[in-house]
Amino acid sequence: MFQPFYHPLRHSLLNDGKKLGGVESAIVSIERAGGSFTPDTTYCDYTISEVDLNFAVIYDHLFSTTWNNARALTRKTFLDSTTVRAQAGGDVTSYTLTPRFFVVEFDHTLIKSMQHVTPTFPDSDVEEDVIIASVDVDKTQIISAGWYVEKDIYDVRPHNVQMYLIDSTTLRMWRANAVSNDALYMSIFLLEFK
Repeated sequence: MFQPFYHPLRHSLLNDGKKLGGVESAIVSIERAGGSFTPDTTYCDYTISEVDLNFAVIYDHLFSTTWNNARALTRKTFLDSTTVRAQAGGDVTSYTLTPRFFVVEFDHTLIKSMQHVTPTFPDSDVEEDVIIASVDVDKTQIISAGWYVEKDIYDVRPHNVQMYLIDSTTLRMWRANAVSNDALYMSIFLLEFK
């Protein structure tokens, strides 16, 4: 369902479509969702318009009144074709979170495969490999749908993760420094185009 809002993602995918060879026809739907919650149970479920989970991805959009620390971070996953769960860490129960995200469903004629992985990045590691089903590295987009940490931190910079494919079956996650006693719980989509 298209909603009237401005965001660089929507602008890029829809308004620049003619320059990119008709990308606007590659999109079945885009929906912006989210909202505030106090994570007494560490998660909140959001109802979305129905999507085909074989061709839909969640694009994370960080937004919070406490955006400068990990209390603002949530991992987004599909529970089913009409529900997205935003999950926060266990040490944020006294804060109001405001996750925002976009659900984008692509036309099935353009997508060869879709994978969703939810790896844990151990606290002591600066590099972690995730084994995935084989993809064409040159035609696959890596999409972060957010992450959370278990404890209350005030600087998310050490947690920022870069992701890239080192070969057709290995997704590598990398960060500049290990962070003691604070694993990352991630949500990642791999979108392989035909």
